[in-house]
Amino acid sequence: MGINKKLRFQIGKLKQINEEQTADDNQIAVMMSMRRNIHHRRFSLPNTPETGRDWFTLKFDLFDDGDVELIPAVKGRSLSDAVQGSFQRRGLKLASVNVYLDASNTPLPLHFDSFPLGGHQLHVKVKDPSYQSEPLTFRHRSSSFNNLTTKGSLEKLVEKSRASTKSRKSVTSLLGDSISPDYLSCPSSGLSLIDSSKRSKSTTKLGALFNAPTKEKDRMEQLGEILDSISFNGLPVYGDADDQQGIYELEESWYKIVGNFDAMPKKQRDQQEAIWELLLTEVTYLKKLKVITDVFMACLVRLQKENLLTEIGIERLFSNIAEICQRHCLFWQQHLSKVLLRARETHKPLSPLDMQDGFYLFEDYYQPYIKYCLEETSCVEYLKMKYRENELFKTFIVWGETQKQCGRLKLSDLLVKPMQRLTKYPLLMKAVLKKTEDLAQREALISMISNVERFVSKVNGMMRKYHEQERLSSIMNRIESYDVIESFNDELDKLVQDYTHLDLRAPMPGAPEHEIRQLLIEGPMRIRDREGKMDAYGFLFTDMFLLTKPTKKGDKTKIIKQPMLITQIVIQELKDPGYFSLIYLNEFKTASFAFTIQVGTAAHTRTWIGGLEKAKKLYGEAMLRGQARR
Repeated sequence: MGINKKLRFQIGKLKQINEEQTADDNQIAVMMSMRRNIHHRRFSLPNTPETGRDWFTLKFDLFDDGDVELIPAVKGRSLSDAVQGSFQRRGLKLASVNVYLDASNTPLPLHFDSFPLGGHQLHVKVKDPSYQSEPLTFRHRSSSFNNLTTKGSLEKLVEKSRASTKSRKSVTSLLGDSISPDYLSCPSSGLSLIDSSKRSKSTTKLGALFNAPTKEKDRMEQLGEILDSISFNGLPVYGDADDQQGIYELEESWYKIVGNFDAMPKKQRDQQEAIWELLLTEVTYLKKLKVITDVFMACLVRLQKENLLTEIGIERLFSNIAEICQRHCLFWQQHLSKVLLRARETHKPLSPLDMQDGFYLFEDYYQPYIKYCLEETSCVEYLKMKYRENELFKTFIVWGETQKQCGRLKLSDLLVKPMQRLTKYPLLMKAVLKKTEDLAQREALISMISNVERFVSKVNGMMRKYHEQERLSSIMNRIESYDVIESFNDELDKLVQDYTHLDLRAPMPGAPEHEIRQLLIEGPMRIRDREGKMDAYGFLFTDMFLLTKPTKKGDKTKIIKQPMLITQIVIQELKDPGYFSLIYLNEFKTASFAFTIQVGTAAHTRTWIGGLEKAKKLYGEAMLRGQARR
């Protein structure tokens, strides 16, 4: 029986060694495959956002709660540099632990390039006690854990370490020439899989590529170190620190601070719910603004102080979002929070009367919205452009978007929140009004809603004007020349050139200066006059009809007929489908020129004729408003 027991023990030991050998062989095969395909494959981490960059999971098997962190796998950055920040935050030393790939028992060399590890899980485990120079103390979150290993667990670690040493003997034979021998030593951890005296003097081209120092690599490493430091020490604050953070904390619900809510009529409870929705969404929005200023703006300022990402224009990226955040903090502190403070003190229902002073001054508080809303589109476009072009900036944005404060929102999503919030105020307040029966409260709410809608309408009007100006500028950029007049000598040609620039952004004749022309219709057409047929491209504005001809330079055009004032145009649909005539009258109401226009089908003809009639009406009304102002 003793012999059988000993035999079973030996067989079990052999099975254990074989299993561990198989796991190590799988690890080596993965490493070889990653090296061979490094230029043809990008590894992705399952269940993570699409970032366009490789990441690996670092799992700390030292802690009971399964501590895990996502680490970027940056090309040219060693494993030790990649994990250093994570180790520092937990009070770990590289010399006291080993890092293993997936289920392998062979420690990874810490100077191994982290890039091929993307898409894999790495395990951090305590090293053989013989390597420890002092007792281990791990700092994890707010707790410290001492003497984590018991005598039994240490013996298991020793046994695994010896088994791992056996399995490493086959590493060189399995790797062959597919990987540089230099990767198999790890001086920083005291481990060496190949004697340095036996190393090959030549390395593969791939190894040389990974080890070649570059300026971009240095900048990426510097960026990683700074971001690791920020993650460890906490986010900076943009501008002056807010010493009233507690004022933005709300109870679970309004009935936690309002007394006798059970006795309220249903409509009053609905009113309290609507007021609470206004307050709750305001605090939520404020926190999103703080994410932009603290996670992205403040960190970008910090990086630029370190001479990183100095090519990124902070105002071009964020406009005046910091000023908007400041105004909302003031609005909350000085007005909206009073609704809560009064209810907390008296336990009476939330009253809209406690915030009416703030909404009467709504436009004064939120003037900065005008600038931001006008520049919001260009900010988002600038963000997308720099994200595509600048790898360093892309890494920073991805880091910011993975912070828990972002709540899985992208920066582009956050940048459009201000306009969304501004247009939501009237809806939230109308919901309160709908559930309010008290006459004094209703009158106050109607006045508050009127003030808010007036400002929102003003912002929308300025945005429309701004976008129309941008559209007119785009059309002007397409116009290459003014070929209406043909001069017969150089002297006359020089004089004519002074009067061949058409500014579509200039005020409409006779209309108020703040009203700008709008593009109503544009499209291809064919005109026919006494000189013959010609392909053309027409632009119909509020006050003007402009005929141009496409040139051979892409989307460029040239003006071929003088700009026609809409009030001087006479149009008539012709019998032939798709045709109509146009006569242009001068100041004396006599014909200056005439031609026919073909725009395709009869439906297209009606569209253009209807557009010309609409333009006459709009321009006539604008001129009447201009006369009334004079």
